Amino acid sequence: MKLQKLTAGLLALSMMGAPLPAAAPMLTVCAADETPTEGTCGENLTWKFDESTGTLTISGEGEMMEKTWGDFKEKITRVVIEDGVTSIGEDAFYGCSGLTTITIPDSVTNIGPGAFYATPWLAAKKAENPLVVAGNVVIDGKDCEGDVVIPDGVVSIAISAFEGNQNLTSVTIPDSVAEIWEYAFYECASLTSVTIKGGEPRINNYTFMHCTSLTSVTIPEGVTSIGGLVFYDTPWLAAKQAENPFVIVSGILIDGTACEGDVAIPDGVTCINVNAFSNCTSITSVTIPDSVTKIGGASFYGCSSLTSVTIPDTVTSIAYNIFGGCAALTSIVIPDSVTSIEGYAFYGCKALTSVNIPDSVTSIGELAFYGCSGLTSVTIPDSVTSIGDRAFSDCTSLTSVTILNPNCEIGDYGDTFSNGRDGENYVYSGTIYGYENSTAQAYAEKYGYTFKSLGAAADVLLGDVNLDGKVDASDAADLLIALANVGAGAESGLTDAQTAAADADGNGTLNAGDAATILQYAAFIGAGGTGTLTDFLKAE
Repeated sequence: MKLQKLTAGLLALSMMGAPLPAAAPMLTVCAADETPTEGTCGENLTWKFDESTGTLTISGEGEMMEKTWGDFKEKITRVVIEDGVTSIGEDAFYGCSGLTTITIPDSVTNIGPGAFYATPWLAAKKAENPLVVAGNVVIDGKDCEGDVVIPDGVVSIAISAFEGNQNLTSVTIPDSVAEIWEYAFYECASLTSVTIKGGEPRINNYTFMHCTSLTSVTIPEGVTSIGGLVFYDTPWLAAKQAENPFVIVSGILIDGTACEGDVAIPDGVTCINVNAFSNCTSITSVTIPDSVTKIGGASFYGCSSLTSVTIPDTVTSIAYNIFGGCAALTSIVIPDSVTSIEGYAFYGCKALTSVNIPDSVTSIGELAFYGCSGLTSVTIPDSVTSIGDRAFSDCTSLTSVTILNPNCEIGDYGDTFSNGRDGENYVYSGTIYGYENSTAQAYAEKYGYTFKSLGAAADVLLGDVNLDGKVDASDAADLLIALANVGAGAESGLTDAQTAAADADGNGTLNAGDAATILQYAAFIGAGGTGTLTDFLKAE
């Protein structure tokens, strides 16, 4: 069971474009107390075994984690799960050879694969009915045949519940079902028809993946969440792609891999799904409408011809691995609505020469810009409170990093910023700019990198190029003079602190646009406006 799911999981990660781990992570196992008959099996769950009755009781609130139950596993005859427990973990009671009675409350809405495998209880339930319902959860339908109707009142279909069933031909799902979990109907090769009668069920990743006979799918308009690769390798998806390169279900763009050239996502789409355009090598640009509020992880992974993307200010997160492997991507504008740039977001975007991180962003995930060899400089605004491990590793052209939050948490690796190697080790030979006694300074000193101070944290006001404590037209004039000096082949004449103050748009590059922004702000203040330049930019 575990080997099968690990293999399927690694395959799914590969399809999502996620770099595979060097080794499988260790499972979290419940820690037993010194007394071998009680302990914990979740953050807020406890278990207790009464050997005299063979009863195992699980109490508390929340999710159950995996547990092996030690030496008394074969002595368990009865399991009582009390109200408040919300899930039963994978393989939770696997191989409990004496287990005949189980009490499951309505609070349980998810039961992991193999939870009751090789138990007398499951064997008895399957003998009664091949469709096994525990509590309000369908946990096993692998022996079902023909047309299956899920009973009213069922609230979820468990992970892998029907996985690999070769005799299931159709399934009807009632409106009481709120969740269809991962792999629920994975590789059901004879399944031809799926009907979801209503409600707003959440359909998780890979649910109908490799259902190679599936031609008919009915999904209600109320559905607001459809996972990645749900219909991968099904005739239904192929037919939909032939009708229209945009496959849209209930406002969710679930697939666009048949698109070519310059792509404009249709108005009305609210979500671009996980893997929606993954490995689509024929698209060159994408324009996303304001109706979109969410773009799923790995949605544009491996789009190797994609050069530019326009993201609307309705989007709040740059998702995990969203543009990973987009080696031709040269232009990206991150809107001020974005609050997080998740891990691997721009992994391997070699052609990206600059990036403007707006001061709405509070976190940058691990390996977010790994391998962005075209980046020469980056300014990380003071809104960013954390920079993930190796976020700017292997950025071979990166020579200037400015970190404006003096307390920013920086991933404690020597290659969180790196532009080369010393043998097998990544190193950084550029300059890190930050305030005195900042985490940027501490990071640079720890790893022996060049650090230049921007002064005390309170000394520099954005837009105050001449450092006189206010922002006005004279600051724009000083910046234009500095730009003219550079244009004539001379030094700008600005100190590091002045350079940081002059970078009004925070993109790491000084140009006439910064001067224009400063002038606009000065005019705003002159007309009676209030607030800092940062406030002004946020309000625009």
